[in-house]
Amino acid sequence: VRARGIAVELLVEYVRGKKKQFDKAMRKHKDEGAGAAGGARGKSKAEVEPGGSRREKTAKAAKASKAGKGKHDNADGGDDDLSIDNFFEYMFLIRSAHEMELEGEEDVCPVLMHMADETYKRLNLRNTDALFGTDVEALPARSTDTWLLLLMRILIMEFNKIIYMGKWPISWGLKEALLALKQVELSPPPYEKFPDFHDSVYLATHIVFAFSAYSSIKTTESECKWLYDYCRVALRYWMRNDRRNRKMEVREARALAELELEQENKTEEEDAAEAVGEEARSGDVEGAQASEGKAVDITEAEAEADGEPGEDAVTSKVRVSLRELGPPRSHFVDVDGVAEAVDVLRGSGLTEGSDALLCEGCLFLLRVQSNALARRFQHLPETQLASPNADHAIEPITQLSP
Repeated sequence: VRARGIAVELLVEYVRGKKKQFDKAMRKHKDEGAGAAGGARGKSKAEVEPGGSRREKTAKAAKASKAGKGKHDNADGGDDDLSIDNFFEYMFLIRSAHEMELEGEEDVCPVLMHMADETYKRLNLRNTDALFGTDVEALPARSTDTWLLLLMRILIMEFNKIIYMGKWPISWGLKEALLALKQVELSPPPYEKFPDFHDSVYLATHIVFAFSAYSSIKTTESECKWLYDYCRVALRYWMRNDRRNRKMEVREARALAELELEQENKTEEEDAAEAVGEEARSGDVEGAQASEGKAVDITEAEAEADGEPGEDAVTSKVRVSLRELGPPRSHFVDVDGVAEAVDVLRGSGLTEGSDALLCEGCLFLLRVQSNALARRFQHLPETQLASPNADHAIEPITQLSP
C-alpha cells in the first residue's frame, strides 16, 4: 500500500509538469494559428490553403512526419511544442494510470485524456501513417534498431483502443506489424560478431509481449517455438558469460588468498628471526643492525620497483601477482535483457522448479539485486538501516546475501 502511494504521488507530480508544458505548447499553437489567419485576410482561397486537395495535404503531412519534419513535431520530441513523442508519452501514462486504477484521480486520468485528445486532433493523428511515421508497405524494409520503438507504440495504441473502445482509432496496427516482422532477420550472439544482437533480442522479447499482452495472457512455447528458442539462446549466452566472470573472480580471490597465506608465513619467519636477532644483538649489535638495515633497504627497493611509491612489500606483491593473471576479461551480461528473457519464459507457464535455464536466470537476478542493495546501503548508519520506529526498516547489511 505504501509503495503504491509513493507511485501515485510521483505520477501526479509528473503529470502536473507535463500539463504545464502542454499548456505552453497550446498557447504557442494558438498564437501561430492566429498569426496565419491574420496574414491570410484578403487573399484568395488558393493562397490561403495551398497544397491541393485534402488527400494530398494528408499525404504531405505523413511524408513530413516520416522525415521528422512535421510542423508541430520537434525532431527531438521537445516539450515546448505539440509532438508525436509527447502524444505517445500520454498513451503510456494513461495505460499506467488504468492499471493502477486511477481513473477517478482528478489530477491524473482526466488531464492525460485531455492532453492526448487535443494532441491527436491538432496533429491529425487519425492518419495512422503520420502517427507511426511509416506506411504498411515500408514495414518489411525497416532496420532492427527502429523496430522496437515502433512495435511498442503499435502495442500501446492497440492496448488503449481496447480499454477505451476505439477512442484513438488506427487504420492498421499489430496484425500488419507481425506479418512484416516475419521478414526481419534477428541477429544471434555474440556482440563482437553481430552488433545487431542487442536490438534483435529486445525486439524478440517484445514480439512475445505482443502475443501475451505484456504477460497478461498465458502463452506456450509451441505457439512460436523459433522465437522462444531465440530468447533461450540469448539467455544461455548471458549465463555463460556470467559463469566466465565468476571463474575469473574465483581465480583472483584464490591468488589473493595465497598471497595472504604467504604473508602470514613470512610474518612468522620474521618474528622468529627477530627473536634470534635479539639474542645475537647482545653479542654483536653493529652486525645485527647492518643486516637489518640491508633487509629493509632490499624490501623498500622491491616495493618501489614492482609497485607504487609508498606501498609495502605485500601490496606490491599482490599487484605483481594480479598483473601475472592478465587483464580482467569481463564478459558483458545485459541484466535488463536477462530480466526480459526470464519474463518471457515465466509467461509461458514455466517456473524455476521446472526449467533449469529459467532457474539460473532468476538466481543471477537475485544475486545482482543483492549486490546492488549492498552497495546502496553500505554507507548508511545502522540506526537508519533498522529503525524500530519506521515501518520501512531495512535489514542490516550483514544479513544480506553475498
